[in-house]
Amino acid sequence: MSLSFKCHKCKSEIVSGFLNRGETMACPFCGALVVIPETAVETSKAATIKNKVPNIKSSFGKKWELKITEKEDIAPVCPYCEIQLTEFYIRSKGWGFINTRDSVYFCPNCHKVLGFGQSRMM
Repeated sequence: MSLSFKCHKCKSEIVSGFLNRGETMACPFCGALVVIPETAVETSKAATIKNKVPNIKSSFGKKWELKITEKEDIAPVCPYCEIQLTEFYIRSKGWGFINTRDSVYFCPNCHKVLGFGQSRMM
């Protein structure tokens, strides 16, 4: 059974399909963190799904689109030691570079895990 309630920020009706009362979720309309209230009403409506591209209009009625720009002059920072990363260590399982299946990425300074990846070159 789904729970229906209103967002405290944008006042939109939200339907949660799998969370329970007292749990936190992001509002699909404004993105605010919302705790599902104890007063949420059970409903048979389908869960609210966030649109992939937001419909944002300016004061002139012009529709704005999300533009993604790739920057070459920004280097990532390790979240643990806060050192700017110009390189990282990788440990892979497989036959070297050609048939790598699972990889683990490490910070060269503090040696903590930065992430995991899967890739296949064949």
